Amino acid sequence: MKKFVKASTAILVSVLMLTGCSSSSNNESNAVDPSDVMQNINARKAIAMAIDKTSFVETMLNNGSIATNKFVPSKLAIDSELGDYSDFSGDLGYENNDEEAKKYWQKAKDELGFENVTLKLVLTDTEFSKRLGEYIQSELGDLDGLTIDLKQMPMKQRMEALANGDYNISFSGWGPDYPDPLTYLETFSLNNTYYEDTGYDSKEYNSLLDKAKKASTTREAWTEYKNAEEVLLNDAYLVPIYQRGFAYLQKDYVKDIIVNPYGPKYLYKYADVDKSNKTLNMSNSDDITTLDTSLVKDALSSEVIANTMEGLTRLDKEFNASEGMAKSWEVSEDALTWTFNLRDDAVWSNGEKVTAHDFEYAWKRTLDPATACETASIFYDIVGAKDYNLSKNSDRDSVGVKAIDDYTLEVKLNRPVPYFDKMVASTSFYPQNQKFVESKGDKYGTSIENSIFNGPFILKTWKLNDQYAMGKNQAYWDSNSVKLDSINAKISKDSNTDINLYNAGEIDRTTVSSDQVDKYKDSPEFGTGIDCATNFLLLNAGNINK
Repeated sequence: MKKFVKASTAILVSVLMLTGCSSSSNNESNAVDPSDVMQNINARKAIAMAIDKTSFVETMLNNGSIATNKFVPSKLAIDSELGDYSDFSGDLGYENNDEEAKKYWQKAKDELGFENVTLKLVLTDTEFSKRLGEYIQSELGDLDGLTIDLKQMPMKQRMEALANGDYNISFSGWGPDYPDPLTYLETFSLNNTYYEDTGYDSKEYNSLLDKAKKASTTREAWTEYKNAEEVLLNDAYLVPIYQRGFAYLQKDYVKDIIVNPYGPKYLYKYADVDKSNKTLNMSNSDDITTLDTSLVKDALSSEVIANTMEGLTRLDKEFNASEGMAKSWEVSEDALTWTFNLRDDAVWSNGEKVTAHDFEYAWKRTLDPATACETASIFYDIVGAKDYNLSKNSDRDSVGVKAIDDYTLEVKLNRPVPYFDKMVASTSFYPQNQKFVESKGDKYGTSIENSIFNGPFILKTWKLNDQYAMGKNQAYWDSNSVKLDSINAKISKDSNTDINLYNAGEIDRTTVSSDQVDKYKDSPEFGTGIDCATNFLLLNAGNINK
């Protein structure tokens, strides 16, 4: 097992990069298109096996994260009979094995006839991403003739690079929207987020997912999910690295922040600070990219949306579905029809009523092929949704969501989904005011004046690369439950800056990087947790020359 010592990172990376380089004449005489290398299964297997995940978790994270070879994390899907899906699925994916990695890499070199290649690793512009990139650089440096070129950029630019195929490898992460393995596995299915970003197109994989959806028992569904996950991991379009843990410092006067197991991570509706000034100050490493629920893909934007807007339901402190825009709901005997009864006292921030029509419009807009939503598959359990989204049917009315009247929404499903009331708490299912959206056109969700809110808070300020702030929404239907008057967030790319801000009393909560854990682990303000989220490398083997 390779050891990676933090204190000598720069020296180690430099040496390994020199080892991976060769003369310019060799590069010219053995030129190879990096895309051809990424399309080679042996090259991808080599990359998957070359990374010592355990060492990364122990030396670079040190925050409770767990090294993993699997995509679907533990603690996500729990069945009373079968237990945790992660245990049910058993051993999957590629283990770290340096010698096997070198053998597969040599096979790729022999098959493609090259000696040297440079692959572009695209990352966000945070201090953590830099350290991560250097670690990956050092690990892959043992593959003879491989050089990793690090490219750091703001989140929005990184997302554009992935969509355009302008990368070979990228570090990414996925958090679940609902408590089922499908929330992960469907991201690589036809026309979904990572299908688009990597070009992964496996008929076998898609067929197994379809079988799982049609299964009559949880055991049957999980068996097909397991088989599908095995196919995906063996094809090595992604390399799972770790199930994300987190270490943090939080002032003792802060309480009742909901740390969500799926969907946006932090919910502040019930949060409070035990002081006269009801303001929560914090920091984030990324900017908001959009407030359009049909286009949002990143975690921070989803989190802001979840706190400034609201769907039919909202997860409570015990993670059960509770009232949101819907005050009650019923399920038919065959579990295929859900009827949501909306409250009549909910309003948008422009004073207009929130109605069932706002939900019907939003869901159908998200599914409209012209919107090009990469996460539209979350709606595919709804009758007609998939065919409409894939342009197999152009009739919007064929989609099984209908406003029966202003305050009654009916949803028809293809199959029973027992967790559907939790699923609609996801930001993808939030309403949109048709008149407002269409008046803003392409600018909708790009700024405060081009956004509209119906949640416990409204966005007050939004300055890119600087800060954003939310204020209590006095018109929110349940405003009496909202204790905070404001939430201020600084944009900080450096964890040491965050710690300094925390120690100076300028922020009330911050994550703690691995090199700071030992210093603060005995503090009463220190805590750790584990997310139902997986971080991984995306290997671009098919999203070429867009």
